[in-house]
Order: sequence, then C-alpha cells, then structure tokens
Amino acid sequence: MSKRLHNRMEAAEHDLCRHGFTLIETLVIIVIIVILVAVLVVAGTRWKDSGKVAKTRTALTALQGLATEYEATTQARVNTDGITPFDWSVARSHNARSTSGVIISGGPTVITESISKFCFAINQIPGIEANFVSVGKDLIQGLGGKGNPVSTTPFIRVVDAWGNVIIYGDGVNPVREAPFTPAHNTPFFASAGPDGQWGSSATASQAKDNLYSFEIDPSEAARKR
Repeated sequence: MSKRLHNRMEAAEHDLCRHGFTLIETLVIIVIIVILVAVLVVAGTRWKDSGKVAKTRTALTALQGLATEYEATTQARVNTDGITPFDWSVARSHNARSTSGVIISGGPTVITESISKFCFAINQIPGIEANFVSVGKDLIQGLGGKGNPVSTTPFIRVVDAWGNVIIYGDGVNPVREAPFTPAHNTPFFASAGPDGQWGSSATASQAKDNLYSFEIDPSEAARKR
C-alpha cells in the first residue's frame, strides 16, 4: 500500500515538474517573440527613414541644380537679404507671374522663409520654372494651378520627406531659420533630418542627422553662421 502511495507521489511530482518546465518554455517563447517584434520595429523604422533620407537628398540635389541654373541664366544668385535681385521688404500676394511677366507685388504678406524667397525667384524665370517640379511635387507646398500657385501656403516652399521646411542659404547672409549651419560660401540647401532639429553646433546630437546639398568639410563644420 505504501509502495503504491509512493508511486503516486512520484507521478504527481513528475507531473508538477513537467508543468513547470512547460511554463518556463512558454515564458521563453514570449520573451523571444517580444525581442523579435522589437527588432523588426526598429529595422522597419530605419528602413523607412533611409527611404526618406534618400528622397530628401534627391530634393536637395534638384534644388541645387535649380540654383546653378538660375545663376547661369541671370548671372546672379538669389540673395535672402537686401534688395537685389528682389526687395524682400515688399509685400506680395503670391509667387505667380502675370501674363506680361511682371512680378506681382502689393500683396498682404512679406516673404520671410529663405526657401520661399528662392522659390519666388526661380519662378520668375520661365525656363527654370518648368524644371521646378523635378524637386518632387509631393514636397512642394503652395503650388496650385498653372500660373496661379496659390493654396493654404501663401508662398511656394519645399519641405523634406518628414514634412519639415527645407532652408536655403545664399552663401553670404546668415540663415535665420537655423541656429547652426556649416560655413559655405555658395548657395546651398539643407534639411534638419528625421528629428527636425538643427542643433546649436556641429557636435550637437540634433545636428548629426542634418542633410545638406553639399559635402561637409570637417575642418569647416564647426564654424557657425
């Protein structure tokens, strides 16, 4: 009788151990699944951001090409301050040219964003205006119907793939929208990257993902405009 009881106790103990092992296995599987999901989420985010980086770089390159074309056509660069080639203190209604080619002015708003100043300038040159869409239509804001680019955005501007406004630097005047940009003596374009933050210096963590239309010279990177 005692032997039978002993066997039953051993069987119960065995069942308990088997049950405990199964629970441990389940927990291990759950942990593995959580880790795999986390890895996939991180990888997916990086893949998505890499696509946006490539898209933004393409837009910056296209804008740089338009700046080069504008300078070759007009023998001047688009300045962000001053009165040449445009007096930025004059209020305007929008970017459109009239049928006679005269720049529309006298509107309610002064253009303040550097990229909008650039877009305004190149849209006054028919040959360059036609190439403007090379930047990417989905990145251009304020572009309405042909000859009447008016929408909820008063002036045409270009954003990066994250929806942040791209900045334009004329290589002479400070870029007011960004607390920091590397020194560059020719026109350029820049994006604040995935985090949308410019950073206050080249070594700031927010500046590490900034994108530019030019290659940064490490010896000049720390200079602040």
